[in-house]
Amino acid sequence: MYPGREALASAVQRLLDHERPIDSAEDHGATISIYLHDPDGNGLELYYDRPRESWVDEQGRPIVKAEQFDWHELFDASTANAGK
Repeated sequence: MYPGREALASAVQRLLDHERPIDSAEDHGATISIYLHDPDGNGLELYYDRPRESWVDEQGRPIVKAEQFDWHELFDASTANAGK
């Protein structure tokens, strides 16, 4: 787990710098996750939690989803605060 969007983006950049491919990225509501495989083929998930108050909707129900997103958005300054 990473403390926030910037830390996750930094980790993803380090992976790219070492030519490690990113498999996918998902917005789960409470978390933003990046998926990849290590050199041995093990699946890995890197993620950060959004603030707890954003984990529920207006009726107090948990927001649970698995929406694909373009992981390049982690580096987009115009959306830097969108995932917080």
